[in-house]
Amino acid sequence: MLKTVGRKDSRPPRRGLELKPPYAPMEALSVDEIPTGDEWQYEPKWDGFRCLAFRDGDKVELQSKSGQPLARYFPEMVAALLKLKAKKFVLDGEIVLTRRLAVLRVLQRFITLAQ
Repeated sequence: MLKTVGRKDSRPPRRGLELKPPYAPMEALSVDEIPTGDEWQYEPKWDGFRCLAFRDGDKVELQSKSGQPLARYFPEMVAALLKLKAKKFVLDGEIVLTRRLAVLRVLQRFITLAQ
């Protein structure tokens, strides 16, 4: 049982986000056979940017698979993550650009910001 001292409610005290960048993403495991059974789920393989997203209150950080910051290349993603109800989380996934114009816009950001 959790006991609080000097607080008006019984909720535990707030803590910061425990996982902080840089943090190694999960890696796929090579196997000889695809697992079967109801506990396994599969999804299509999309080529994009592997990204870990960290949100702690009003701060959002995006990290590449190699640990490099990505937020400056994907400001729309940062804005979208700030709109979510959850205030603290870490997401491990892929940023996939589905429209040709979006791909060109991000490539232009990479070129501009690299100069």
